[in-house]
Amino acid sequence: MSFIAQYKGQISETTRNTNLAFTRAVERLDIAQQQSDSDAKSLHLMQFKHRRVEPTISS
Repeated sequence: MSFIAQYKGQISETTRNTNLAFTRAVERLDIAQQQSDSDAKSLHLMQFKHRRVEPTISS
């Protein structure tokens, strides 16, 4: 039995409330993923700016 088949079996055994909570959690994860993608881009830019400003110590 494949992992996906087991997973689908587990989901179908859950109550409607649990299923609803699961769906909401997935939606929140999707939104969080989109936010973290844009956060990662702005963080990368901030780090890049910070790195340029910071004085480098050469030996």
